Amino acid sequence: YSGSDYAQLFGATTERALVFTNVESATLPMMIVRVSSLKPRIVVFHKTMPDEEAIKIAEYEQIPIIYSNAPTLEYLVMSLRKLYRIALRVKLGKKRVRPPPKISA
Repeated sequence: YSGSDYAQLFGATTERALVFTNVESATLPMMIVRVSSLKPRIVVFHKTMPDEEAIKIAEYEQIPIIYSNAPTLEYLVMSLRKLYRIALRVKLGKKRVRPPPKISA
């Protein structure tokens, strides 16, 4: 992505997970995150194990990394939404929380 494409991924907020799928190495995506002024809340690698360099960059930037070996991207998104709802419920101390908005793939 170009710089403007990367910025458009975030829209008005950086409260998002940035998901990388079908990448050979986790280092290059983390280097892109490193040089960008917009930082995601969390970085997810689908079927690509983060290497030592990617982990070091994530630690330096204080951005958590998730590795997922989910069978499909749809299953991964469903799981992340469920995790989001649980975390929000715990944070707000509520029993029912509205689901996050739908995202177009």
